[in-house]
Amino acid sequence: MNFGNHMEPGRRPMNMKRTAHFLMSVTALIGLGGLAGCTSDKPKTVPVETTVETSAATPTNPTTTPAVAAGSTETQVSTEHTIRTVNVHGVGKTSQAPDQVTVTMGVETLGATAAEALKANNEKATELIKVLKDRGVEDKHLQTSSLSIYPQYDTTGRRITGYTVSNTVTATMTDIKGAGALIDAAAGVAGDAIRVQGLSFSLSDSADALKIARERAVADGRTQAEQFATAAGVKLGILRTISTVSVNVPVPVFRQAKLASAADASSVPIEAGSQEVSADVDLVYEIAE
Repeated sequence: MNFGNHMEPGRRPMNMKRTAHFLMSVTALIGLGGLAGCTSDKPKTVPVETTVETSAATPTNPTTTPAVAAGSTETQVSTEHTIRTVNVHGVGKTSQAPDQVTVTMGVETLGATAAEALKANNEKATELIKVLKDRGVEDKHLQTSSLSIYPQYDTTGRRITGYTVSNTVTATMTDIKGAGALIDAAAGVAGDAIRVQGLSFSLSDSADALKIARERAVADGRTQAEQFATAAGVKLGILRTISTVSVNVPVPVFRQAKLASAADASSVPIEAGSQEVSADVDLVYEIAE
């Protein structure tokens, strides 16, 4: 069958250029229709990434400005300011007369047996304690500090010849002037068995003395800081820190006293002297700009 040149009778032949143009127009309309069908009735929102940056006032002396990530709403500004200081060590001291004395004394007895020596010692110790109480020593200030029983040997160190018993008490009293008479009375009842190991003086309440010492320590530190600032040509600023280094409260120191026998003991002289209390502090001051 021949389709190339067949034409029905009465029809005019079709122009080829017009036919081509018509086909291109139809194709274009079909393409636009397909695009329209792919789109929805509502418009789509296209996300748009935005970057918000905030700025801070530039510090007077900025040293470091860290980078800020994109999209961050915070800006960190690091500044560093060196504070100049002067450090000093202050010392304060004060002295006060002690108001109490502590006496350590006891009795020592010998016996052929331990029981004999202990019995003799108990009698002497009882008399000693009675004298201490009669002289004003309160029960709470009277304490047995040691009790010992030990054998005595001959020159070879092998044979026991007897026993020694020692009983020591510690008595604290506020009547310092009466301490000598107290020792005299103790020696009077104990006789040759009396043993005085020593005595010490102390403050019953050191709070007032410590207060004075601390005030003087702070004042001493302040004076030093002012001197350093003046010498350096700067102005002293505020006090930043203060710390206590040490506080020295006098510890009772026993002084030895020996009484060979009651006959040799007349009147024991007692000199209390004074007690020193000290305080040390560390101070840190700013140097004013």
